Amino acid sequence: FQYSESHMKRQFLLALCISSILFLGTSELHAARIKKYFKTEEEGEAYLTTHYNLACEYYNNEEWRKASTEFERVIYFFPTSDAAAEAAYYLGVCYFEMKE
Repeated sequence: FQYSESHMKRQFLLALCISSILFLGTSELHAARIKKYFKTEEEGEAYLTTHYNLACEYYNNEEWRKASTEFERVIYFFPTSDAAAEAAYYLGVCYFEMKE
C-alpha cells in the first residue's frame, strides 16, 4: 500500500500541528489573555487546543476558508502564544491559496 507524496505531506503537517500544540509555553501575557476571555486557564487551553487542531485538520484537507477562520480565532484569543505565531504563517498560506 503506497501513499501519494501530497498525502504524506498532509499527514506530516497534521502531526507537526498536533505535536506543536502540546509544547506551548504559557507567558504572563498569555495567562492574562486567558483570564480575560475564559473562566479558567484550563478552559482557555482547551479552546486553544481544540481550535488549533481543527484548523490544522482543515488545512490538511485544503479547506482554506474553514482553516483560516480557525487560525484567526487562535490568533485573536492567544496572540502571544507559540500557536498564534504558527497560526499566522498557516493563515498566510490559506489566504494565498484563496487568492486573497
